[in-house]
Formats: sequence, C-alpha cells, structure tokens
Amino acid sequence: MKTQVEFPFIHNLEKLIELCTQCDPSFLDIKPLGQELTPYAVELRYDDEFWPSFEIAQQALEAALAIQDFVMERIPTAQGMGDLANEQS
Repeated sequence: MKTQVEFPFIHNLEKLIELCTQCDPSFLDIKPLGQELTPYAVELRYDDEFWPSFEIAQQALEAALAIQDFVMERIPTAQGMGDLANEQS
C-alpha cells in the first residue's frame, strides 16, 4: 500500500504510530502500546542498567504481538493487491 506519508528512520514507535493515523485514524488505539515499547528500542540496546523483570518483559511481548496483529489485519492480502492497484490507476 503506497501512502503519501514519509516515515523517518526512527525507533520511536509512538511517533511512527502517530504518522500512521494520517492514513488510518484507528492507529490511535495502539498508541499506548507504542509508548510502552519505545524504551525497548533504544534503552535495552545501549543501557546496561535497563533490564526488565520477566513479568515486564512478558507485558512488552504481549504489547508487541498486539501491535503486530493490528498492523497485519490492515495489510492488503495478495489477492486484494490487484484490486488496490486498480484503484490507484
């Protein structure tokens, strides 16, 4: 799916989700999940002191899977891609 939104190469999931709302306002529903996960994108990589407990890591995994499911539901299927291409022509 081609959009007019330019996505920067950043690790801030909250910001990326905000940009997605320009095409689909329902992305606001997952914004809190992006806020929850953004620290893992940088701090876990570069901060030796940032090490979540098992329970916190489990919550982060559940949030990541919820975002993945949300996004995958919105990606056109291969079958629908032909229809999408015809709409853009």
